[in-house]
Amino acid sequence: MKNFNISQFFNKKKILVGNKKIKEMSCTNNGIVPRAEKFKKKLSKSIKKNLVANKGDFVFGLSRKKLNFGMMDLDEGCFSSAYKVYSCNGTYEFSKFLDIYMRENHDYFYSCIEGGAREGQSINENILLSLKVEVPDNKTINNIVNLNNLLEKKIELNNLEIKLINKILKKFYEKLFINIYSDQNPKIKLNDIIKDYFKGDLKTNISENLPSGWSIKKLKDCSQNYDSRRVPLSKKKRFKLDNIYPYYGASGIIDYVNNYIFDGEFLLIGEDGSVEKEDGTAFSQYVNKKFWLNNHAHILEGKKEISTMFLYITFKFLKISNIVSGAVQKKITKTNLENIELVIPKENLLKEFNNIAKPFFKRIIHKEKEISFLVKSKDNILKIINTKPNKLFKISENLN
Repeated sequence: MKNFNISQFFNKKKILVGNKKIKEMSCTNNGIVPRAEKFKKKLSKSIKKNLVANKGDFVFGLSRKKLNFGMMDLDEGCFSSAYKVYSCNGTYEFSKFLDIYMRENHDYFYSCIEGGAREGQSINENILLSLKVEVPDNKTINNIVNLNNLLEKKIELNNLEIKLINKILKKFYEKLFINIYSDQNPKIKLNDIIKDYFKGDLKTNISENLPSGWSIKKLKDCSQNYDSRRVPLSKKKRFKLDNIYPYYGASGIIDYVNNYIFDGEFLLIGEDGSVEKEDGTAFSQYVNKKFWLNNHAHILEGKKEISTMFLYITFKFLKISNIVSGAVQKKITKTNLENIELVIPKENLLKEFNNIAKPFFKRIIHKEKEISFLVKSKDNILKIINTKPNKLFKISENLN
């Protein structure tokens, strides 16, 4: 391995869009994405003064607690003039290696953000260009990049399978609990009766048309809440801990820690920040393992025949706008959540749902474990290749 300064690879680039039609892009903490995927609103009417970036270029945005940068995978894109763009000497594979290297050594490269994480701070170019990179031979670079690509593809396929399983479970839920006819009035579909319920507007007279054995219950009467057991950990504290157990927030895993406070099957509902999706449903997560949870998500467990699985799929349909409070910072309070009224099917249907759904949820758990392993491998490729090259070969062999 040889040490080089970033200045030996990066060249500042300031090509403007002008009259060309170029796709607008945005830089996030996790890389570059089409701007339309992140923002609905346009920054300006014209993109003429936007900066052009090409495949293999590096783009740096405004950083807060994490270095905001990315490497261009697309042939061409454009960015706000607030961003900084650099072309990179060498091949696309080398740019990809450098992106991996910088992400795996994040805290070192974050030093180009002076004075800590002030709101929307740009990089200090002199510091960035003075930072060093350990560069292996071309064969090792290609091995690292190829393995990284395999891991990314496998993660993507696993996530697609989880999405497909969730679609299957939603369809099954609809068939069993929604697209049936009321035995009180055979001409009325249950879907017509409770459509307001799934919009978050449960009518009090709904019980008159519910099938025999069905009931209306508040969430607090059919679930156990464990919010009091949550313990938030600062990034500084998490940094000192080994990466073993997932640390969950309102919308997913945000880190890994060396201990856990929950072990089992739970439903997580976003409490503040990320609480409501574009379709009006809650940010909900099904978790069945050992994990740590911060105080930005409610944690629930189903009671008796009303399983956690049933509650999770119910929240995939249920609109929650009417229980969200806060104009600036959206929030779902514990009281509002627990007072949601749910339409509960009769016991034999719940048992049927649980029996058929269980193998699908087991598959989700298996896929999530696999993703966790793949992400950890991806985040530590350089460490593995430097200390355990045989392990790198085994991972690569198993993926092919």
